[in-house]
Amino acid sequence: MNITLNKRNHMKPLIIGIAGGSASGKSSLCDILREKLEVQGIKCCVLSLDFFYKSHNENYDCPAAYSWNEIRECLLKIQTQPGTATHPVYDYRTHSRTGEIIAIPEVDCYLIEGILVLYDPEVLSALDLKIFVDAEPDTRLIRRIKRDLVHRARDVTDIIEQYEQTVKPGYDNYICPTKGNADFIVPNEKGQLNAVAINFILKGIKYHF
Repeated sequence: MNITLNKRNHMKPLIIGIAGGSASGKSSLCDILREKLEVQGIKCCVLSLDFFYKSHNENYDCPAAYSWNEIRECLLKIQTQPGTATHPVYDYRTHSRTGEIIAIPEVDCYLIEGILVLYDPEVLSALDLKIFVDAEPDTRLIRRIKRDLVHRARDVTDIIEQYEQTVKPGYDNYICPTKGNADFIVPNEKGQLNAVAINFILKGIKYHF
């Protein structure tokens, strides 16, 4: 599969969407891409769809959990008014927004990651490249348990219960179907992102610049 990113006006930043199931390796892919691109002098910023969660403590794994109007407005500002976009801050421990607003820097390339980045038609139209990180369910569950124990102050029973009640159904009903919207799929095989796929993506991005 070829990645076709046409060279265009460099005043307009490149926006890349990276989707996939919870704990599939989206953030890891963003970190790898950012590190590799910045070595080449391409300034990057990673933004998470999680910033735009509504205040709640129920189902995080469905489209209704997000403020899509805010997401669309943020992307529009990134495209048309660089340096003016902002994002809210969400606190998983309190299941609510902190009230803090963070300015988004003006850079060459934005990596937007989140389970439903490839869900909304208007968001899709703002993306120059659409990537889906594909990991087996057992890989995602193990990674999720490790992450939530350390970073989100949850116990194993709570993590597994949430996985069964909302995470797995959310993946099956909403996230997995968006794989069809992706330009490129990056396999995550037992916790190891496919290096060949990553290098192919990097070549496409570098060509753009």
